[in-house]
Amino acid sequence: MYFLLLLSVLILSSCSSTDAQKKYKSSKRYRKYKNSIAYKKYIRKKRYNKKKTNIGANKSKKKKEKKRYSKRKKLKKFKRFKRRKKRKRTKEIPAENNISLSISPYFTSRVNKTKDISYGGEYNRKDGRHELNTTYQRNQYESTDPLAKITIKTASHAARFTYDINKMWGPLTYFFMFEYAQKQEGEIFIKYHEVRAGPLGIKYDIIETKNTDLSISYIPLYEYLVEDVDQNEFDSNFSSIYKRASSRNIRNSFRLKSKWYFLNKKLEIKDTIFWRPIYNLNDKTWDYKDADFQNIFKIKYNLDDVFSISYSNKITWSERLVRVHRLPSTDMENKWELEFTHSF
Repeated sequence: MYFLLLLSVLILSSCSSTDAQKKYKSSKRYRKYKNSIAYKKYIRKKRYNKKKTNIGANKSKKKKEKKRYSKRKKLKKFKRFKRRKKRKRTKEIPAENNISLSISPYFTSRVNKTKDISYGGEYNRKDGRHELNTTYQRNQYESTDPLAKITIKTASHAARFTYDINKMWGPLTYFFMFEYAQKQEGEIFIKYHEVRAGPLGIKYDIIETKNTDLSISYIPLYEYLVEDVDQNEFDSNFSSIYKRASSRNIRNSFRLKSKWYFLNKKLEIKDTIFWRPIYNLNDKTWDYKDADFQNIFKIKYNLDDVFSISYSNKITWSERLVRVHRLPSTDMENKWELEFTHSF
């Protein structure tokens, strides 16, 4: 009951206050106050305080917006940087092509005391990670048989094709290789056809700097060899009888290659070691003595961008030369070369 009385009193008082305010605002006294300087000052102060509160709120808003904007800016910058990096990676670098021709005015071999003039050519193309290399070498010379002391004319051909995909799996490089060789001494073919091919080769770069390069590689090579084999028989003229035979083998080719550059890459020193033990597919046997071991040491000096001179020393060891052709197992060749290189 008392609660209801209180509520009714409050309602009546509020109504009376609103009526009083309305009466006051409509009166002459209020109109005079509204036009007075004091009222104008009061209004200005009110507006100023309102602005102040708005400015504070705006400042905090602006700070938040700035933070958001800086975050967006950083994200945009990072995305731009990523895009640029991608562009750099995918940027088309023009392919490098090199053609070189070489002639050797002086060549000596320890076993047959040969002297000759050899010539050859090389084509190299590098396009990003992909590299293609083809070489051809032809030798024509006269050799002296160590047993019969007879001078024999000799001719040989050697060609090689390799295709590399550099750094395919980090430091590992995939490569494919194809080789062909032929060698004839007088009427006898030491190598009538020698074909070697391997589709799965792996190279590992141990050291790769500006002036040093050291790598090891392995490739299983399928070998098809046709040659004239000494039958240990003699004809009526006391000449050895040879019979042409063929064999199919798998050569496990290991290579250790090192390169050093000096004098701003004008001087180049290269050493390559090959070790290729054989697995005979006809007899199903391993032969580690027929390993076709080679050590090729080469010093090259670039006279300018086009011409260069080089000296190479090649040591070979194979028991096959003794068994099949009755030649010493070890041979050493020395060669001086003049090279012409054109890049485009």
